[in-house]
Amino acid sequence: MSGANERGAHRAARVLATGALEEFTADPLLAIYKRAAADSEAFTANLRQVSYNRAAGALEVFATDSAVTYKHLATTPKFYL
Repeated sequence: MSGANERGAHRAARVLATGALEEFTADPLLAIYKRAAADSEAFTANLRQVSYNRAAGALEVFATDSAVTYKHLATTPKFYL
């Protein structure tokens, strides 16, 4: 490429980037806050109930074989280094 064409490409890229930033930097913190608030509203609608259900479900699965687990731990030899 010749030097004139390269400079033209650089200028075009710079103008394009500047134009994009002008639109984007109007108030990025407000845009980020609004997006985060909308996401958190949708996400935290019933978060405690979901967390409780998951924890209770996990405990039920874990607790079903607790006697077997305790017996296995008691009979397994322990090696200490």
